[in-house]
Amino acid sequence: MAARAEAQVTAFVDGRIIDGTGKVIERGTVIVRDGRIAEVGPTASVRVPDGATRVPLTGKTLMPGLVNAHGHLSAVEGLRTGAELYTRANLERQLRAYATYGVTTLFSLGDDQAVRTALWPAASRLLSQRAVEGLARLKQRLEQRAPA
Repeated sequence: MAARAEAQVTAFVDGRIIDGTGKVIERGTVIVRDGRIAEVGPTASVRVPDGATRVPLTGKTLMPGLVNAHGHLSAVEGLRTGAELYTRANLERQLRAYATYGVTTLFSLGDDQAVRTALWPAASRLLSQRAVEGLARLKQRLEQRAPA
């Protein structure tokens, strides 16, 4: 039996964390293991695992994904509308746009058609993946700005 590969661990340290319960941690750390949040707490009480990639967040804020409780996925592209725009590719483009804005949960109202209903199982994965990709992009940007 093959040995399990080492988990990819990233520690986002020393940032302001809004935890979604109304509490704010002014100097907190978030441990992400294999793309999932494993631990959150004050920097002084969260142990960063050996070998973890450290991403300093001093002066930055992390918060949970936003919930859009009244959204629309529909046959729209820019200012154009029409049945020909109600495609899986267009709906996925709209989901990626929501995720870019920090929306990780979407309640889409009306316009239920087969293509959208078939998309729902993949939609949550797409929004979740975009959130993980957003953390990776943040890490890259911070690394690019770090003094050599």
